[in-house]
Amino acid sequence: MPFRKLKYNEIVLRYGVLHYTDTAELQKGSVKLPAYWVQENIIKQLTPYGVIYCNKRHSFDFEWIFREASLKNLKCNLKYGGCFVPRHVLWDPNRQLSAHTWGIAIDINVAGNAYGTKGNQDPALIALFAKRSFVWGGTWRGKSGPDDYSRCDPMHFEAGCKL
Repeated sequence: MPFRKLKYNEIVLRYGVLHYTDTAELQKGSVKLPAYWVQENIIKQLTPYGVIYCNKRHSFDFEWIFREASLKNLKCNLKYGGCFVPRHVLWDPNRQLSAHTWGIAIDINVAGNAYGTKGNQDPALIALFAKRSFVWGGTWRGKSGPDDYSRCDPMHFEAGCKL
């Protein structure tokens, strides 16, 4: 069953309005969330590849994906790059909040899958994420057409919704 990326307003409706403070003094584009929201929504999840912090509504999804990847011994040598990271899209304070701020997006195998490139993710890993309703940023393209990788984000997987 195909899934699509959630629109910003759909993320807010599903996961809540976030009241945040820009914290450029820590890192440009980063934000600080209220401690109560983090306590109520973000969970420490153990996986065969280490600990991740993610939205509790997707902790089982991440645990399942990582367990299956480990059991299938995927050739991609899976490396976790980050999930719950409160920030603006592309660390740009002029853009909306990133899905990472809600802990509903994860970056995997950052090396070799840089933003704006075609990337090199294992198709079996992409399929595991799709089974749990996640969309892959490797399918995103710029406005110039299918060969425009300017918006492609092959390290990125994000909770989606049915088409």
